[in-house]
Amino acid sequence: MIRVASPADAAATAAIYAPHVLTGTASFETEARDTAEMMARLARVQDRGWPWLVWEAEGALLGYACASQFRDRSAYSATWENSIHVAAAAA
Repeated sequence: MIRVASPADAAATAAIYAPHVLTGTASFETEARDTAEMMARLARVQDRGWPWLVWEAEGALLGYACASQFRDRSAYSATWENSIHVAAAAA
């Protein structure tokens, strides 16, 4: 099932995101983010009216996707940046 993310999903999204940061190059981050940081990111995205969706099956979060404005400057107001991350078990 695809649904809108909630703060309760922060730990699972952090766990899904961590391997992408630690072994990949797409995120440009060098440290995995904890639950509190993922909760703050989720709130920031949703507070601005951007989507954050999760993929859940049989009670387990298998992936998530979110979009946000590329930069805060008004010239970028219609420019999206997106992220899609899938758990290794679901790949």
